[in-house]
Amino acid sequence: TTTINLYKNGSATAITIALGAGVTGEVSDTTNTDTFADGDYYLIEAIRGGGVGIIVFNYATLELDHDAEAGGTRRIFLIT
Repeated sequence: TTTINLYKNGSATAITIALGAGVTGEVSDTTNTDTFADGDYYLIEAIRGGGVGIIVFNYATLELDHDAEAGGTRRIFLIT
């Protein structure tokens, strides 16, 4: 299993994705969210669990979803 983690300002967030062998297509963490502010920076980390082969990431995005009721912004991490 390869684990993808999202870091904010150098610290791990709860946003993570576990990729098992043979996984293809879009994957995302739809359970965990975090808030970000102007000036925050992001890092995407991939930790390979073992085995051989190639992992190809076409793109990674952070989906911004402003939640006016909660007074903040929610992000969803997506990799394809």
